[in-house]
Amino acid sequence: MRAGAVVLMLGGIATLGLSGCAPGTQTVKLAPDTEQIEERERAEPGELALRVVDRRPREIFGYRDEGGGVTLSGDRDLSEAVGDGLAEAFERQGIAVTEWDGEAERRLEVEIFTFHYQRAGGFLNRRASLSSEWVVSGHIDGERYSSEARVRTETRALFGPSEAKNEELVNQVLSRGVRQVATQKDLLRLLEDET
Repeated sequence: MRAGAVVLMLGGIATLGLSGCAPGTQTVKLAPDTEQIEERERAEPGELALRVVDRRPREIFGYRDEGGGVTLSGDRDLSEAVGDGLAEAFERQGIAVTEWDGEAERRLEVEIFTFHYQRAGGFLNRRASLSSEWVVSGHIDGERYSSEARVRTETRALFGPSEAKNEELVNQVLSRGVRQVATQKDLLRLLEDET
C-alpha cells in the first residue's frame, strides 16, 4: 500500500511539474541598453539621417510553444526599438540622428532580416536561442558604406526559460546588435571626417 501511495504521489508531482511548464503567450518590453557605449564629445556634433526597416516575414519573434501556437513578441515595432537604440548610441558618441532623407550627405539604413526565437530540448533539458541578422548600408559624404550585424545567444533551464529570462534574452540581442552597428570602426571613421 505504501508503494502505491508513493507512485501516486510521484505521478501527481510529475503532472504538476509538467502543467507548470506550459508557457503562455508573452510580449516583452523592448529596451536596448546603450550604457556600455563610451560617451564622446566633439567640437561640432555630426549629423546622420537614419532609417530602420523591418524585413522579417512575420511580426512575432518565435514560439514559446509552437504546437500550442504560443508566441513571443515585442511591445512595439522592432524597427522603432532598434531606431531608438541606435539614436541613443550615436548621440552618446556625439552624432545627432535626424529624420530620414534619401538625399542626405550622411545617411544610414539598417534592414532587419531576422530576429528569431526558438525553444528546443526535452523535459528537464530545455533551451532557448535567439539570433538576429541586420544589413547596414549608407552614404557618408560621398562614400558608400556597408556592414552586417549578426548576434546569437542561448540560455538553458530545467523547465524552459522564464518570462523574465526571455525578456533578458531579447534585449541582450537587441543591445548587442545596436552596439555592433553604432560602434563599427569604419563607420565612425567616416563620421569623424568632417568635410
